[in-house]
Amino acid sequence: MPPPGNEYAADQLKNQGNTHFKNGDYEKAEVLYGQAIQKNSKNPLLFTNRANARLKLEKWEGVINDCLASIELMMENMKAYFYLGMQEGAHCETHG
Repeated sequence: MPPPGNEYAADQLKNQGNTHFKNGDYEKAEVLYGQAIQKNSKNPLLFTNRANARLKLEKWEGVINDCLASIELMMENMKAYFYLGMQEGAHCETHG
């Protein structure tokens, strides 16, 4: 369990990341999601949010790592499996 207050701080960082993501600023979103993860590394949805930002940035290894971390925390996280599949498809398209 994260220390008291960290969950709230993580949620605030996630919300900021979501705003940047919606505005197409994936680099800033990735940073904010990473800061949120530092505050609450037990929230699997933070990892999928960062994986999605990294997917947009074509940071394939980061997508894989975040998806696997999210799945480890919540096996039924379908978004994590979806992003893994998206990463594989996009990576194959760009690297043949």
